[in-house]
Amino acid sequence: MRWIVFIILFLSAQLYASNEKVYLLVWGSTQTYTGAGHMAVAFYDSNEIHYISHYPKSVGSIDTVIHNFEHLLSIDSLMGIQAYNAQLIIEFSVSSKAFKKMKKAAKRNVKKSWSLFNLNCADLVKKSFRASTFDLGYAFLISTPYELINDLRDHNTEAFHTGKVKTIKGGIHPYLMKQPRAVPYVLKRFFFRGK
Repeated sequence: MRWIVFIILFLSAQLYASNEKVYLLVWGSTQTYTGAGHMAVAFYDSNEIHYISHYPKSVGSIDTVIHNFEHLLSIDSLMGIQAYNAQLIIEFSVSSKAFKKMKKAAKRNVKKSWSLFNLNCADLVKKSFRASTFDLGYAFLISTPYELINDLRDHNTEAFHTGKVKTIKGGIHPYLMKQPRAVPYVLKRFFFRGK
C-alpha cells in the first residue's frame, strides 16, 4: 500500500515539475508600423500553440490556436499587422502549474482594452510572466519590448545558464544594441499625433 502511495506522489510531483514551453516573440522598432516594437506570447503543449498578441482597438488583438510552429513565426505579418516576422524568439521552460496560470493571465488580459500606459503588449507579457519564477522587471511610466528584454537578460542570468531560457531566433544582445529607447518615441507619437 505504501508503494502505491509513493508512486502516486512521485508521479504527481513529476507532473507538477514537468516543463512546459512558453515563447516570447519580439519585433524590433524598425520591424513595426508604429516604430515602437511589439511582443507577443505563445503557450505550447503537445497538441497546439495558443498564441496571444495584444494590439490597440484599431488593429484588434489576437487570441488563437495554431497547430504549426512555422505559422507561429509569421502570423502577425501574414495578417498584415506587422511588416515583418518577429526578429527575436525566446523559449522559457516552466512548470505545468506556472504554464496554466500564465496562460490564464494572458487570456484574461488580452480581452481588456489596450492602453499605452498600463496594458500594452509588453504589459500583457509581464502580467502573464508574474505567474512564473522569471523576473521581467518594472518599467517606469511605459513598458516597452526593449526594457522588458533588457530586464529579462539582467534579472535571469541563472535561467539562461541552466537552459530554462533559450534564444530560438535572433540574439538578445544584438537586439538590445540595435533598439532605440522607445519611451520618448512612443510618448511623442502619443501626445503629438499629426503635428
